[in-house]
Amino acid sequence: MEFKYFTRLPPEIRNEVYKLLFVSRRGVVISSPLNRRKRRPPQLDFTRLLLVNKQINAEAKTIFYSLNNFVIGNKDWGSTVQANLHALKAFISRVPKACISIISTVTVQMRFCRHVSGWDFAPTGYTTDPPTYVVIDEDLLQLRSIARSLLKHFVGVE
Repeated sequence: MEFKYFTRLPPEIRNEVYKLLFVSRRGVVISSPLNRRKRRPPQLDFTRLLLVNKQINAEAKTIFYSLNNFVIGNKDWGSTVQANLHALKAFISRVPKACISIISTVTVQMRFCRHVSGWDFAPTGYTTDPPTYVVIDEDLLQLRSIARSLLKHFVGVE
């Protein structure tokens, strides 16, 4: 199916349509790609419109990458719903450098403290201690990795 009538519209109108379709108020969470064997229920995904033709791809991906806030972080490795380092590495390897270079807004969600169980078994039964949190060295190393990736690949971020 060809979008011949859409491409005849003035560029200003097409750009407004692209903004409505491709710019997210919540941000675009960089989560790990799905395992090919796992299936997710169908959802509304306008990014497939980028595959319609070269003109629409060129116009729309500029809007998508330049106007969205991309969320990266160090949540659970391989998570398909949370920002994580596995996802960031996959994103950098799959998305063209020209597209990454026009990203201007990035939010970093970091987890520095982990909750340690407060349940203890005592002779009188279970008791709860005040919650305890610990800083994991791995989280600090992941912050360093994210910072290096930002500096190296996301050159459009201020």
